[in-house]
Amino acid sequence: MIQLTCTFMNLFIHAIVNPSFIIDSFVQSRNSYLATISMLIQLLWFLFSLTSLVSITWTCTYTTYHGKRSAFFISNLLSLDLPSVYRKQVKSALLQVCGNTVEFTIQDFFKIDIKIITSFAGMALTYLIVILQFDSATPHKKPTS
Repeated sequence: MIQLTCTFMNLFIHAIVNPSFIIDSFVQSRNSYLATISMLIQLLWFLFSLTSLVSITWTCTYTTYHGKRSAFFISNLLSLDLPSVYRKQVKSALLQVCGNTVEFTIQDFFKIDIKIITSFAGMALTYLIVILQFDSATPHKKPTS
């Protein structure tokens, strides 16, 4: 699960940093063709990061949902006319499925499900506002021509 932790940290950093670069590039895009291209590249990278976040969370949510439903399907096998050997194996599988739930977490800090996207967006927006406030508080030097 270290990979998920690193991936989510990477996506979180991109969700904060890329919009600030997009805003800076937008401010400078009136002056330069290269700044406009830079803004478009940053926007595409941000959309790619956002798509990655949504696809990972959707996959984890979908897997967790169907992992919880698997006990129902295994219990339906008990209603079939099975030999005693298979019936014991189905009962054993049912006990294992009921005892172990499928759940994706990041180092047991929080679960990865669809709700995390709104939490993620709220945190990223908060940090972005702080970055923009610090950026507006620092005086910018005007380029000399």
